Order: sequence, then structure tokens, then C-alpha cells
Amino acid sequence: MTDPVVFSLSEGSPEPGRLGAYDGFASTENQPADFAPGLVSAGFIMAALRRSARLLSAMAILGLVAGVGVYKARPHQFQALATVLLTLSYYENSQTAAADDQAIAETRAVAGLAVQDFGLNQSVTSLLSSYIAASGTDRLLTVTASAPSADLAVLRANAVASSFLKFRASELQDQQNLVQQSLNQQVNVAKRKVNSLTAQINQLTGQANSPGQQAQLAQLQAQLKLATDTLGNTETAATANQTTVLAELTAALKNSQVLSVIPLPHSKLKPLLTYGALGLIAGLALAFSIIVVRALVSDRLRRRDDIAYALDAPVKLSVGRLRKRLLSVRKAKREHDMRRVIAHLQDAVPRNANGPASLAIVAVDNAPVVAQAVAVLVTSAASQGHRLVTVDLSEGAHLAHLLGSKKPGTHQVNRGGVSFTMAVPDRDDPGPVGPLPSVAGPAGSGRPAEELAASYGAADLLITMATLDPALGGDYLATWATNAVVMVSAGQSSAERIHGVGEMIRLAGLRLESVVLIDADKRDESLGLMRRPDQHAGVGVLSR
Repeated sequence: MTDPVVFSLSEGSPEPGRLGAYDGFASTENQPADFAPGLVSAGFIMAALRRSARLLSAMAILGLVAGVGVYKARPHQFQALATVLLTLSYYENSQTAAADDQAIAETRAVAGLAVQDFGLNQSVTSLLSSYIAASGTDRLLTVTASAPSADLAVLRANAVASSFLKFRASELQDQQNLVQQSLNQQVNVAKRKVNSLTAQINQLTGQANSPGQQAQLAQLQAQLKLATDTLGNTETAATANQTTVLAELTAALKNSQVLSVIPLPHSKLKPLLTYGALGLIAGLALAFSIIVVRALVSDRLRRRDDIAYALDAPVKLSVGRLRKRLLSVRKAKREHDMRRVIAHLQDAVPRNANGPASLAIVAVDNAPVVAQAVAVLVTSAASQGHRLVTVDLSEGAHLAHLLGSKKPGTHQVNRGGVSFTMAVPDRDDPGPVGPLPSVAGPAGSGRPAEELAASYGAADLLITMATLDPALGGDYLATWATNAVVMVSAGQSSAERIHGVGEMIRLAGLRLESVVLIDADKRDESLGLMRRPDQHAGVGVLSR
């Protein structure tokens, strides 16, 4: 439970004269028109990320779950590795054989042959997308095939490897046949030429009487010798190709075979971790983008200087969260901050020799949190023997609900062993009139209820919690208090909203004592100071 705070309206305050240095602050007309919130920096982004730690954690968990879900939803792929031993033939180049074999293995012709010969129940395109071939040397080719099961992966790898050997053998044999056919054609051509020259020589042999005929005969005989030599060389080449090259090719094809087809180790944990990590990273990236963009485009104020500028009043106190906490360490921090807030509000109550002192505590978009602080304040004041009247003018009547007074009217409230008066105006009354006489009050304002007036006459302290609506104005607040303290939560209200609250308080004729910043950013190094009206920009003499 929060420690009791000594509440005093006399000069013996726990912090005497603490507000004396902050009496002056700039009026609205002295504010520059080109107001802009603090600069965006790495610290600004880091602060936004820290404030959104819950969103980051939630998105990270969501991404992790989504990654695992994708892994579970899609078929788990098994892999098999086929290793093929190759022996180079006469028609292959050792410099280019490795690249050629890899390219051949990944052709539609090989995949189509595998589908046809092994009866694979899939299309050629599907098979092509399920395996890759690799050839590090001219002697080895590997085929890695993927499939929903280990057996099917082995079947695909073996089918591709075997079909590659079959296709390669067919291509090399076709090349051998073409070479042999070409050599045979050359032999036939050479034979025909020898026969033709022989016939011509035989015809001229008995008739070569003239010198011209003798010369022609000698020329034909020379051509015959050359043709005979060509025929011999061609027949030798054809015979050698038929015996030596063919034998070498046959041996090369025979020695090229599938060495092994083995299933590769299948780890369920590794792909699960991979998908989970990818989902986690994606979730964090998405959350980071959302947080940064939201921080950059937000018009909600967080820095003390920005809030002081918008309200045209100094931020005299900054505390952490005032919501109730479960952890003991944070609970102690909240109680400490609550004591600081109560002490500050106590010090802000003006001394009034002519009647009860009055203070309005205005919540800006944070009435539930402010109601907790006001409840502690009034309970502490009543425990010190003050004749107290507290009023809830907030939207939603959060203070009244917290103190157990839910119905409109004036009631006695018992809380923490003490009793005080609680007034809750009728919610249908847009501008309830209080017991204070005020020239700045709303035109044609009536009189307060007799019971409230009687309670106020017997009291020495009037504490009012209020929220202000620009549609209704705040003139009626002057009939409830002479001074006001505004309580703002960092990052919850826009500059326009905060500035509007300050203007309504001033138009009502109240003195805006100070601003209390709740949930202040630990990295905020601004002071919440206001420039005095008699100082020009750049002079640097500030007041709070």
C-alpha cells in the first residue's frame, strides 16, 4: 500500500517554496508558430522499440509459429544421391567433359527417358525440378534427387543416373556409327577412283605411240599411284575405327556405371529450426517496420519540452507508469512515483485565507490513471484531518467509481478508515456549476446544489478531477477551482489536444500551475522549460 503523505496547506510544506522559481512562463502569444516535435534519431527509434516490446514479442512469436506451421503444412522433402563413374571415350574432351555431362544430365531428353523407362508417375518438368546434377571431375557425376519419401528419392536418383548413362551411350554410339559410315563412304569413293584410273590406263597402254599419249599415260599412272595410296590409308582408318576405336568406346561405355544410390540423412530438426528462424525474423522485421512507421507518423507527444510547449506550462514532475503492477520491483517503483505525484499535487494546492483552498486536476486522455492518483491524494488529505470535498467532473466518472460513489449527487465516502464528501454532478449537465463565485464562469450559470454548498461551506479543501471537451469548453471549471494541474501521459495525446486543454483552462480564468508527465521516457533529456515572455529567441534564459 502507498505510504501516507503528509498533506498540509500551511507554509510548513514538505518542499517549501519549491514552485517559487517557476512562477513565470510564456503566454500563448509568445509561442513561435513553427513548432515541431523533437528530432528523429537513433535514440528516438530505440525508445519507440522499447515502448513496443510487447508488440515485438508478439510478432516474433507469431512469426515463429507461422514458420513452424508452414514447415508442417508443406511435404517434407527427402533426398537421395546417385554417384556415376564415367570413363572418357575417344570422342570426349577431358577439358570440357565435366561441364558437358552435367548439362546433358539436366536435359529434358534424359528426364523424359527416366520417366518412360522407370514408370515415374510425374511429368518431365516436375522431374527436372526435383533433381540437380553436379560434376566436379570428368570421372564422377552426382545426381541429387528430392521426393516426399526416401524410397521415391532413391528411385528418382537412380532413374536419372541410369537414363543419363543410356542417353550418353546412345549418343556416343551414334557418333561412332556416323564416323564409320563416313570412312566407308571414303573407301568406296577411293575404290571407284582407282578402278576408273585403272580402266583409262589399260585403254591407253596399247595405243600410246605419240609423245602426247605417252605423257597422258604417265600422268594417269601417277594419279593411280596416288589414288591407290589414298585407298590404302582410308581402308586402314576404317579398319582401325572398326577395331580399335570401337573397342575403346565399348570399353568406356562398359566401365561407365552407377556406383551407388543412397538416401541422404534426413533431419527433421534442422528444417524445422530453419523455418522457425525465418518466421521469427520475418515477424520481427514486420513489427520493426510497423513500430518505426507508427513512431514517425504519430502526432502524439512524449518529450517534456514538446508537452510544455503545447500546454504553455512547465513540466515540473515526470514519473513512470502509475498503473498497478504485479512484480514486486515495479510495484515499489510505482508506489515511489505515486508518492512523488501526491507530494507535487499537495504542493500545488494554493493557500486561501478567505475560504477553502481549491485545486483542479485535469486529466488529458488518461482519466483512469489520474483517478488512482487523485484517490490517494484525497484519502491522504482526509487522514490528516482536513475537511475535504472532492468532485469528479471527468468523462466516465472514474474517480467516483474508484471511491465507490457511482450515483450523481453529494455523498459521504469512507475509504481507508477516513470519511470525506464526494460530489458527482449529473451526467446530463454539460457545465455543472460549482460553489466558487467566478467572474469567468459560464454566462447564466446557476447555483450549486444546497447540499454541495453546505459541504463546501464546512470544508477547508476542495479537490476537483476533470476532463475537458473542446465541444463544451471549460468555463464552468472556474466555479470549482482557482488553480489547475494538468496530468499528461507520454505518447497518448496529440499536440493539438494538449494545447486545447491549456487554452480552455486559461479561458476559464484558472492559473495553470504545472504539468505532471506520466509514463515519461527514461531517455528523454529535455527539461520541459518555458521561455519567459520578456526573453527573445536565442537568449537562452529560461524558466519553469
